[in-house]
Amino acid sequence: MRNLNGKKKKYEKQLRREEELQRKKRKKAKRRKNREYTIVSYFFVLIFVSLIAYMGYFNIWEREDIISSPYNSRQNQAEDQKRAGTCHRPHDPLPEAGEGAAGIGIL
Repeated sequence: MRNLNGKKKKYEKQLRREEELQRKKRKKAKRRKNREYTIVSYFFVLIFVSLIAYMGYFNIWEREDIISSPYNSRQNQAEDQKRAGTCHRPHDPLPEAGEGAAGIGIL
């Protein structure tokens, strides 16, 4: 009877070891799978942070160069919005409607 108990304990011990090994293998496989997702996630976070950093750099240091560039279409829009100054001196009377600057009537 004593011999059977010893064999039973050895068998149970071996089963526990095998279960532990199986659990470790599953854990390792899961970790390997999660590692791929982690690497991809870190890659996208790095790209996003790089984009934010570049936008900050662009807005702080490169802003004046881009605004003054002749290829900038915003310059044309800004010129269209500018109002031309007056051509007469402040004390001269304005010409009447229908008359040119020389006082000649326009038909």
